[in-house]
Amino acid sequence: MSSSMPSARRWLLKQLLRITLVLASLTPLAWAGTSWEQLGESEQTVLAPHQQTWSNLSEPKRKVLLRWARLTPSERQSIRERRRQWLAIPAARQRKIIIKLQRYKRMPVEERIRAKRWWRWVKQLPEQERRRLHQQWPRMNDAQRNRYIQRLEKEYGQY
Repeated sequence: MSSSMPSARRWLLKQLLRITLVLASLTPLAWAGTSWEQLGESEQTVLAPHQQTWSNLSEPKRKVLLRWARLTPSERQSIRERRRQWLAIPAARQRKIIIKLQRYKRMPVEERIRAKRWWRWVKQLPEQERRRLHQQWPRMNDAQRNRYIQRLEKEYGQY
């Protein structure tokens, strides 16, 4: 009986190896993704500049392009505009923005919620008050900031 166990185990391992090899041979087909011919007419129209290179694109790149093609024209235009605005920002300022965003993402959820509430409140302030806040805030200590916020809250409502 013990002599049959190794052969049964060996047989089972061979079967598992065969199944693994079959699955491995199918993997490229499973990862091949969407061919150009499988795209809808509207997707092909939007993605026409990529038609010649479509089969050579990585699957993640195809997914991004498909997501782009499935957006409405107004959504694509909005993204183009935001990209144009971003590229108009000097590189040094872009780096500062990215650092602030990374810092924000590391904040605990409660702090992020508080920060969002604060910025929504600040955005509703009149332009002149926002400018004053932006200019004075860095020079204030905590006590001055608290008094300043209290004054703003009396005038414009709680944040």
